[in-house]
Amino acid sequence: MAQGKEWDKQKVIYEVLKPLFKLGYSVRKACMYAGIPQTTVDTWIQNDDTLRLEINTWQNEVSIKARKNLVARVLGKDAPNDIKDEKADVALSHTWLRAREKEDWAERSEVVQSNVTYEELKAMQEDNLKEADKIVASRKTKKGLYEHVKPDTKNKL
Repeated sequence: MAQGKEWDKQKVIYEVLKPLFKLGYSVRKACMYAGIPQTTVDTWIQNDDTLRLEINTWQNEVSIKARKNLVARVLGKDAPNDIKDEKADVALSHTWLRAREKEDWAERSEVVQSNVTYEELKAMQEDNLKEADKIVASRKTKKGLYEHVKPDTKNKL
């Protein structure tokens, strides 16, 4: 499209971009897929607080529904009617939230810092290796322990 083209704001927002925002797309991706300059939409958003709120709501609609699905499953029959959905896929809802809201839903492992010196760590490692050697040695079969048991060669299958 030609640079400087006048866009029909209402038509672009509500007919073209709204369905993309409802799929959770960012302004950048929605504009890219729709073939609309992001700078045009950014200007509209900066100048229109209501539009900014609408877009934010549309973008988060799927995440909100996914949260409702999980809460309804946790509460079971005590869940409010407005969030109950018998057809809801709770596993898929959880997957969506883990991908879209990592800070709240992604599994994490904690890194714990300790004040152990290198020498102490090396000593712990050596102790662990000695303990592992003892365990391996205790599991070895002693030679001759089962020599008195002979396999039955007469009754082969």
